[in-house]
Amino acid sequence: MKQNNNLFRGCVPRLVLGLLKSGEGSGFELISRLENRGCVFFRQQEAAIYPVLHFLEHKGLVRVCLRRREDGRFRRCYRLTAKGKARLNKHKEPQRQEDVKK
Repeated sequence: MKQNNNLFRGCVPRLVLGLLKSGEGSGFELISRLENRGCVFFRQQEAAIYPVLHFLEHKGLVRVCLRRREDGRFRRCYRLTAKGKARLNKHKEPQRQEDVKK
């Protein structure tokens, strides 16, 4: 799958940050949360979420933690950082009229 750079600049990173606001999760868990909200893109292309997660990690917006599964193996999970929370809150602030006119 050829990556569309507009996805990384647009709404997908914010969508993933919003999912992580409600709690940490593995890539598979995040895909399930998206599917529950009606977004089936990542179910069809499951591997597509991982470049987004790596991008967010590289920017310092999420961090990886390891969670032990019942079978003793570890699963990577992703957690929102303080910087990620600030970025998410920044996007939720209503725009000022001066900013809209620019």
